[in-house]
Amino acid sequence: MTEKHPLTEFRTQSVVSLRWALRRSWETLQGHGGRTLAQLAAKNIRYSINMWRDASIDRHLGIKTGGLVKREHLDTDSPNKKFATIYKATAAKPFMAMLSYLPNNPEDFTFVDFGSGRGRTLLLASELPFKRVVGVEFSTTLHAEANNNIDSYCGRHKLGNRPESILADATTFPIPEGPLVIYMFDPFNATVTKGVFDNIVASYRACPRIMYFIYYGPVHKQIVLDTGIFSELPTAPLPPDPTLGRPLAFSLFATPEHNN
Repeated sequence: MTEKHPLTEFRTQSVVSLRWALRRSWETLQGHGGRTLAQLAAKNIRYSINMWRDASIDRHLGIKTGGLVKREHLDTDSPNKKFATIYKATAAKPFMAMLSYLPNNPEDFTFVDFGSGRGRTLLLASELPFKRVVGVEFSTTLHAEANNNIDSYCGRHKLGNRPESILADATTFPIPEGPLVIYMFDPFNATVTKGVFDNIVASYRACPRIMYFIYYGPVHKQIVLDTGIFSELPTAPLPPDPTLGRPLAFSLFATPEHNN
């Protein structure tokens, strides 16, 4: 079966969204009148434009990493499924801006994305000479899609190190040895976030080393600070997230070794 080009599929999804929007508009007009309809129309137009902008990175790279996947549609046997959030890929410009805060020796670091989904951040991170690029994903389908995207991308570009998508529960994933750059885009609720950091702290206590943690959409940043091993570093506002039409907050943390 021939796979649809990401742009073709995006246009198909747009048609479906348009039909939904027209139905919602008719229902709103009947129930609330023209002013509310105009507000709804403006909201739908902004959403369509923002999703089109986000899809541009997939079109450029020849991959399919965008879209939204709700928690109930994540196929996994993990008991932590009930603690997951919605899947949404990180936009390229904010992500690369966050990576710019890292030191100038990425070849010494392993990059780990917890909740890596379809693999967009793994492919973007592979543009830097990290020692290793690893994604941790517990959804069987998203993990398979990530590997398809990695295959497609690596078929077009020569990479020093091929990114890895690993099917695993984030709370029990063996933390890699050596210096780390850890990334999350708010993939879990507080319960799993704490479990992940209990695992990270145990690894750090066993072998103290430099770790950076980039937290996009830092809902549970207090959990990070409560570990006692991470301190927050100063940052500046990011470029806007194209799917939101505005910048999203992020926090950057590091273990004490970053001062050495």
